Amino acid sequence: MLETVGQVVVYSIAGCPHCLAAKKTLRDSGVPFIDVPVDRFPSVQNWLQEKTGQTSVPQIFFNETFVGGNDSLQRAIKDEEEWNKLLSDIQTNEPKEGALNIPHPSEATDAAVPRISPN
Repeated sequence: MLETVGQVVVYSIAGCPHCLAAKKTLRDSGVPFIDVPVDRFPSVQNWLQEKTGQTSVPQIFFNETFVGGNDSLQRAIKDEEEWNKLLSDIQTNEPKEGALNIPHPSEATDAAVPRISPN
């Protein structure tokens, strides 16, 4: 498991194949991440659209760096320089305050909570 001080956040929807693929890739790469199910946090959906201009999922951030979706993640991993830069950022830097929207569990529309993965 990669030691980090920063955060990787995957904004996803349950059952989404692109979301599942991105999370599997991160797990297989030993990169810890926080999974935020946006279908259960409506305020996060609005925030993501304002921040990225996109409504698709997954949306992946390494600290405040917006990587994009699964295709972008796969391209980043294949580009050794880009991948090492992303990893170095989360290994040495905490995310800037307010850069990421990680909701409190009480904001969920049901019992879902953001999950840190892998456990």
